Amino acid sequence: QMKLVKRELNRAENGKSLFWRVYAIVFASLCALLALAIFLTGLVLKDFESARPGYVAEEVFDAYFGSEDPSALLEKSGFEISEFEKPEDFKTYWESASTQELSFLRVSADNGGETVRYNVRSGEKTLAAFELSLSGEKTRFGNELYALSSIELGVSAKEVFRISVPSEATVYLNGIPVDEKYLTQEGIETESCAHMPEGVSGITYKNYEVKGLFYAPEFEVRSADGRLYAPEFDEEKGMYTAPVL
Repeated sequence: QMKLVKRELNRAENGKSLFWRVYAIVFASLCALLALAIFLTGLVLKDFESARPGYVAEEVFDAYFGSEDPSALLEKSGFEISEFEKPEDFKTYWESASTQELSFLRVSADNGGETVRYNVRSGEKTLAAFELSLSGEKTRFGNELYALSSIELGVSAKEVFRISVPSEATVYLNGIPVDEKYLTQEGIETESCAHMPEGVSGITYKNYEVKGLFYAPEFEVRSADGRLYAPEFDEEKGMYTAPVL
């Protein structure tokens, strides 16, 4: 009879042990499934966020407007700097226009959201704009991706340099010789031409105009034999004139 009681007790204990083993396995499985569900949900949400235009806009803003090197911004916007200036001149000008911290703001979406436009602002002043468009590519979960399609700069180089020099002279702006494409007039006769004997030419002048500069350039004018002219600014004509040596 005692053996029978012991056998029953052992069976009860084994039943309880099996229950707790099954319970532990089920609980661990549920925890694993929950962890997997959380992980997959995180992946889906991250995938979704990466495809939102605001996420891409932040990357574009940091890459092009937060960089110390303006070359990428200039290249993407198609903004052409005068041959007499450098990207550093644009950077200095851009920084002077950015009197407050830069930010970006979504302003419109066209074609059902296929194109999204953002303004880049310094305070309340808009300095640039960029557009994102659907790239045709998708994320691993099938969300359509946006990509930068264009950048427009709202700044402009408005400085104009004008000068009148003897026809034989060469003008240098910021150390670079100014070529004939900037000529606005040539063969301008001076009073000396009226007093020259037949067959002898008097002194003639030519005029240059260089537009699209950020800053007034440093310049010099040299004669054919290397002598330096001393140009003076003519307020009435709005240009420099190099007197005859």
